Amino acid sequence: MPLTAYSRTEEREVDVNQVLNLLSLRYGTQYPVKSNEIPEKWRTFLRTDIECPCCFVTGVDVVQESISKTSQKVVRQGYFRFSSPGHKPECDFAKNDSLGFIPENLVAFGTERSNLTRVIRELVCKGIQNRAFSQKSIRDMREWFFQKKVTALLYVDLDPHLPNWLKNLHYTALPAVNSVSIPLSAKIVAMPGFDWKYAAKRVLATRHKSTLETIQNKRLWLHELSTRVESLAKRYSGENVFDPTALKAEYIQSISLAKFISANYGPLVSANKKRNGEVASCVLALSALLLFVKDWDLAKAADLFASISSSSESFDPDLGNVMGLNPFHDFKAWEMLKILQESGLTVPDELSPIDELSQIESDLREQFQT
Repeated sequence: MPLTAYSRTEEREVDVNQVLNLLSLRYGTQYPVKSNEIPEKWRTFLRTDIECPCCFVTGVDVVQESISKTSQKVVRQGYFRFSSPGHKPECDFAKNDSLGFIPENLVAFGTERSNLTRVIRELVCKGIQNRAFSQKSIRDMREWFFQKKVTALLYVDLDPHLPNWLKNLHYTALPAVNSVSIPLSAKIVAMPGFDWKYAAKRVLATRHKSTLETIQNKRLWLHELSTRVESLAKRYSGENVFDPTALKAEYIQSISLAKFISANYGPLVSANKKRNGEVASCVLALSALLLFVKDWDLAKAADLFASISSSSESFDPDLGNVMGLNPFHDFKAWEMLKILQESGLTVPDELSPIDELSQIESDLREQFQT
């Protein structure tokens, strides 16, 4: 259940307290103390004005914050509940109704938990202040993404054991896949310093030659992706999910812009020092927004960023209280999952390549040393 939602009349995101204050001004009526005291005409207005930040349905009910009678502190934040007709099936909030849940692809531009997020919030505020974009632009981008999401689907049926199995096979056997195959003999294995492990790797590479060739030809370099791909395969098994490769062109543009501004805008360079070149989600979200409002033209988006970042005008810090969108969350992992599914590769048995290598070495030693 979201803590903030989009107001069509205000053309910005609001929380429960903000929207009730606005209605107090609109109707000239005192702010209600309890949810059951909210006038019906207010509720009627809200059901058509407030929309879900993810799937854009209306029909909201507002639940005010709860305050402790003893400490007078807030013990539960106010929230929006979309119950009639409810969220669309593809909506992230439909799958998680916990209070304050934020979908993984949404980014709180108003966050100031680090130097990096503080810089991004300032840029978002400046962008809105200078009318480079607006909260409505951000909302429209989320709707654009949702329409993509419901039309580009991927059915998940990947064996979750495959990613790590392939990674281990790659590390274990690939170095020996192109080595010259010389038959072993009692004299050869008796040579001083004979490498039993490498001999076992050659046997392993021969057994899985076809799979290793597929890894090379399709560039299935899993490395750090294997664990995440495995997790996604387990979590979404048997489900239809958004196929991010539908946004491949937009992803390439956004990554290019994000890396450019991270390397050339002083405050971001300083804030990014500990990330080792990794693009932060909030930077990617801002880059995607700049490209979205410029019809995915990289040069125009870069010029727009330059104008925003160079502005010395004062700005309202509350303008950044909006949920941005990173449409490329886990892009590489999802892309790899799709490639693996289409590769036709399977896990041949329960034995991992590392255990199989150990077994091969043991068998070779037994064969030639008995």
